[in-house]
Amino acid sequence: MNFTKFLPIFLVFFMLLISCNNNDGCNKSNDVNDSLNNVNNNTNVEKHLDISVSYVVNHSETSVCGDIVGVDFEVIDTAKVDSLQFWINKEKIFSSNEKKFDYQYETTNEKVGAKVLKVVVFADGKNKEFTEKFVLLSDIIPVKKTYKIIKEFPHDENAYTQGLVYDNGILYEATGLETKSTLRKVDLKTGEVLSGITNQNNVFGEGITVLNDKIIQITWQDHVGIVYEKESLQVLSEFNYNTEGWGLTTDGENLYMSDGTNIIYVLEPNTYSVVEMIPVLDNKERIMYLNELEFIEGYIYANLYTKDFIVKIDPKNGKVLEKIDLTGILPNALYKQNTDVLNGIAYDKENNRIFVTGKNWPKLYQVEFK
Repeated sequence: MNFTKFLPIFLVFFMLLISCNNNDGCNKSNDVNDSLNNVNNNTNVEKHLDISVSYVVNHSETSVCGDIVGVDFEVIDTAKVDSLQFWINKEKIFSSNEKKFDYQYETTNEKVGAKVLKVVVFADGKNKEFTEKFVLLSDIIPVKKTYKIIKEFPHDENAYTQGLVYDNGILYEATGLETKSTLRKVDLKTGEVLSGITNQNNVFGEGITVLNDKIIQITWQDHVGIVYEKESLQVLSEFNYNTEGWGLTTDGENLYMSDGTNIIYVLEPNTYSVVEMIPVLDNKERIMYLNELEFIEGYIYANLYTKDFIVKIDPKNGKVLEKIDLTGILPNALYKQNTDVLNGIAYDKENNRIFVTGKNWPKLYQVEFK
């Protein structure tokens, strides 16, 4: 697995040795979102509230995929060290009761995203933290794909599509815009709205998913989710969250929500609390503006807002595996003044069909990615 390290000399007070064991799957890249400083063979001694440490930084280029972070850390000028602890984010990786340790941190199985390396020193009745930030990039160069239209269907060109789900022969669609947001059941073949409701309280409707006998919907900046009975579209309950709401999908157990950043939030479906956050990156950068989501055969497919691209994401580690270019799928002749961006992915699991559409598009397409 790949990462990128921030190692500015003046930030930390510990001995950090970075050694990169590149293999064929590793790539070197400058991340435009997180420029990482390159520091070579620097040795320093710092003193902080009577706890002095020496450190060495040995780091050449931005490092990715499978590199080993070698951490050498030594406390000096203090009579007793109770313990040294080495943390990555909120996980304690290693501890020692010596004044120094040398630890080789293997990143191969780590998830991509921003990381904080922290060493905590407990000495002379005091404790101090020394931190350093870095970013793990994916070791995978995403496969570039395009599309083949298998079939096209009519779509309501007044539907500002925000969420799309296919379940048991019915297309469920959520549309947005304040005072105009709706949740509807649609006949796939004709595009006819079979039944629907208008969202109350002027909320801006966003992504939806079907889990068991319920439809779950999120809203853009209202910080409220709405749970419906699937058949009647009757509101059963509501829940709250702190971020914006963009896309929503499920793997049949948990919910996965996007908020327009590069983060996918994993929600527990009974309490709707966040149980995990999945940063999404490729081999070069964060993938921003994740929008409408769909789970397909164990992977998350996401629209990128304002772009004619869909990305395929491994939810186990946040790596982007494929970038699918849908440029030109809606012919220019069908564009009108209100025609907006590509948005909406639905999957017919029983028949292995993928559907895509866009905001105010007159067509919905069954596609194959190739």
